[in-house]
Amino acid sequence: MEYFIYVNGIKVPVSKEIYCEYWRLTNRENYLNRLEVQYRVRPFSDYIDSQLISVMTDEKMDVERIIETKEILQLLYESLLTLNDDEYTLVKDLFFEDKTLSEISRSEKVSISTVARRRDRILNYLKKLLE
Repeated sequence: MEYFIYVNGIKVPVSKEIYCEYWRLTNRENYLNRLEVQYRVRPFSDYIDSQLISVMTDEKMDVERIIETKEILQLLYESLLTLNDDEYTLVKDLFFEDKTLSEISRSEKVSISTVARRRDRILNYLKKLLE
């Protein structure tokens, strides 16, 4: 049995393997086209470049702001490393473990105002480093 496929309107004789593969790919393409119609899917190739860019860009994301925030966080991390152990522990307890001034004052057996003054002094120090 002879096998033929049409290429640009010309009947071309091919082997059975090529013929079967051609129709396998053609049937797959037709199946995918039917799915696109059934589920109202438009392939990306249907969009022109400007439409695709407008669809894919996220206007809410401010890359400059993200980079700026990352740099500030890096500076803050480096500044925290300059604190002594007691100061670092106080900052960690207040801002990373969400402990209250009264909890810290009870655990260290000092007044709340002492803890608050230490906190304010540390924050002023960090603020100067970050400016």
